[in-house]
Amino acid sequence: MHRNDFVRQLSSPGGDRRPSRVMHLDIPLLLLLLALCGIGLTVLFSASGESIGYVKRQATFMLVGLVSMIVVAQFTPRFWERWSIVIYAGGLLSLVAVLFFGVGAKGAQRWLDLGFFQLQPSEVMKVTVVLALARYFHGFDVDEAKITTLGQGQSYLKHIAGKKIKEAVDNGALDVSGDFSEDTSNNIYLDD
Repeated sequence: MHRNDFVRQLSSPGGDRRPSRVMHLDIPLLLLLLALCGIGLTVLFSASGESIGYVKRQATFMLVGLVSMIVVAQFTPRFWERWSIVIYAGGLLSLVAVLFFGVGAKGAQRWLDLGFFQLQPSEVMKVTVVLALARYFHGFDVDEAKITTLGQGQSYLKHIAGKKIKEAVDNGALDVSGDFSEDTSNNIYLDD
């Protein structure tokens, strides 16, 4: 894998289009998102007995989400990689803060009252865990020379004899690959 694999690259029709130079947005995806939001507001209007109050409230939340999405899109993936651990630590601290400063609701203490709104840190952690894990797994660099060495039945590992590796390769017991998409069939991962 290369460091540029994070960027969306599809080989399907339309998948090779470049994100808009205007605010780093994928315009067709944004239009689909707005259409979905419009359908959601229409359904809410119908389901709420044609109450415009619920629709205005939900539209406000959607607008805040849309603005947040546009702001987040302005930062490069490198920025998110660099700051992911700090963001994760902040999320963990907010979870700990719930123990001491949390507000109870429906018999459970899981909210932080920030004055102008209440925050549920567990929702923030859903995003921060993904960021932290992406950074962690992004660090796995596949050493092609080691894969080739093992695939030829030779050992670069001090504690495993080359003879054992050769036997395993010849018997088909060892199939060496650097492709992590095959991880459902792998029994061992080697790391120095």
